Amino acid sequence: MAHIVPNPPSRDSATKSMEKFNILTTTGEADIFAWGLPDNATDTWFTIARAGVGPAAVDHFVCSMAPRPGPYANMRRFHLKGLRSGDQIAIFRDISGGALISNWVQHSAAVTVDKIFADHYGKALAAGALPKYASNHNIELYPFGALQRTPPLSEQVWLQSVVKTLDTISANPLGRAILGLVKSRVVIHPWVPPDSNALSDISFTPQVCDPKEIGGRADEVLLHEFIHVLDNEYSQYIDAMGFQFDGTDFLSVNATNVYSSLLGRRLRLDHHGSLAMPNDPYVINPRQHFDDFRANYDRAKGAAPQL
Repeated sequence: MAHIVPNPPSRDSATKSMEKFNILTTTGEADIFAWGLPDNATDTWFTIARAGVGPAAVDHFVCSMAPRPGPYANMRRFHLKGLRSGDQIAIFRDISGGALISNWVQHSAAVTVDKIFADHYGKALAAGALPKYASNHNIELYPFGALQRTPPLSEQVWLQSVVKTLDTISANPLGRAILGLVKSRVVIHPWVPPDSNALSDISFTPQVCDPKEIGGRADEVLLHEFIHVLDNEYSQYIDAMGFQFDGTDFLSVNATNVYSSLLGRRLRLDHHGSLAMPNDPYVINPRQHFDDFRANYDRAKGAAPQL
């Protein structure tokens, strides 16, 4: 069976996989080898992703396969950005047979990232000594990973830009109230993949956000993720009236819309961020939105009563 092997591979790599590995590079990026993949394999067929999660999920790290086989027989090289200590990764294979929707299945045992030598914040995380946001010390900042972006950011520039974004949120009365509801530890990491996004652990980089997009300004993107934190990433919101919320994005979208409306920004329709809320009836008559989506508002109240 295919498995992940050391870099450089050992003499017995064909029969022996590894259980954990260290990353020694100055930025924390990693090149790893997978044994047992065909020479004609492509990244549409095999990839590396978090074990038990797979490549279909939005994730904090990005994987690319070397376009050509390397010097080692039956092996392919993968380049990984955004890994964190403790991550468990595995080889995944698409068994969809070329269908429009991929079907990724885990194709190897999991391997654990043991230590990343470029990460100087791990001990601070464990000691509770990460940089904290001045207006709410429950919000902590973990700059490692900023150098892995394209283009790279220094950890200090990333740190300053995230603080500036938090200050922008805090200058808005609703934003300030939402940040004040964060009562337990939330750690913000750099968002490394090239697309604009954030995750609710939270992974976020202001420089990838596009203010021309609806809900795409850096403060809107970050606030959206804090709302996911506050509703414990509730995933049972229902689609209605032609709106699609992907199970998770009703409260995050609509609470951020209230924030955006105070800024005179366009409002987002639903989970699909490129679509705008129609002016008639919902922008001119917000009560109609409440009435039409009452079931989701009730779910939101149960998931995040403090909000």
